[in-house]
Amino acid sequence: MTVRSSLIRFTLFAALSLAGTVVVLSTLINPVSGSAVEYRAVFTDATGLVPGSDVQISGVRVGRVEGVELHGGQAVVSFEVEAAQRIPANGRAVVRYADLLGSRAVTLEPGPTGPATSAVLAAGGTIPVERTQPALDLTSVLGGFRPLFDALDPTEVNQLATEIVRVFQGQGATVDSLLRKTVAVTENLASKDAVVDELLTNLNSVLRVTMDNRPHFVEMITSLNTFVAGLAEDREQIAQTLDSASALAGGLADLLYEVEPQLTPTLESLDATSDVVIANQASLHAGVVAFDELFTELGVAASYGSWVNVYLCNFRFSALGRSASLEGPQRSAVCR
Repeated sequence: MTVRSSLIRFTLFAALSLAGTVVVLSTLINPVSGSAVEYRAVFTDATGLVPGSDVQISGVRVGRVEGVELHGGQAVVSFEVEAAQRIPANGRAVVRYADLLGSRAVTLEPGPTGPATSAVLAAGGTIPVERTQPALDLTSVLGGFRPLFDALDPTEVNQLATEIVRVFQGQGATVDSLLRKTVAVTENLASKDAVVDELLTNLNSVLRVTMDNRPHFVEMITSLNTFVAGLAEDREQIAQTLDSASALAGGLADLLYEVEPQLTPTLESLDATSDVVIANQASLHAGVVAFDELFTELGVAASYGSWVNVYLCNFRFSALGRSASLEGPQRSAVCR
């Protein structure tokens, strides 16, 4: 039972893997639906064409490129077209851009005489180089419009670039349409002429000031160069200093963390002391004035020599409701 179950699971897995592989290969190969007929076309330049590139008629995919080979300095492109489609005997083959990313496709067109006639190109036939046209050199074309593109936003650039490519490839848009879009863009730029003029005027003023102070600018740049060179030479010391500063900051943080419990009560006590001092500032002022008078008298007493004569005339103190006096029975002559 186990072997049979494993075999069934393996079979299902293999079938799903095979189906997925077929889908992926079909997507990558992008084959032509139904039966196909192979043709060839000779180009002077087949840049961008690779096996799998689309073959289109009137913008509809009807085939794919099978290969690109070089013969006698010219590119021979082999391609398949659905058997139901007929290529006129005088038909043309043109390499065009499929998108702005650079993908290319072969477009089959009627000959110069107009719509296709009853004569068709035989299977395996070749369209000669005289009736083929290589892809437009998009780089050189769009490069010439670069100053214009620099003044546009991305959406306008994409729209204008698409119109340019279509004009040069002979698709849909006309030169008149391209010129109208170009005129609209230039009118938009012309409407901002005052802003551009003011910008150039201000820039001219800046350049004039710069030229007038050229020696100072040169000196500043030289000094800046010297400063930067000095920093480069002392980069190790600067790094060590920064490391030391980091360590110091860490130490201070640890210290503050340790003293924070004691610091809070101290600040609260200091706040209470400040309140007491503010409440008794009048008394403190009177005491300071009295100290000033005391120090003045002491200065006078000490001015007679390097001694001080102190006479105890009256000294009393009281405690617990009783008072006592340390003065003698008779006062000295100084105290009379």
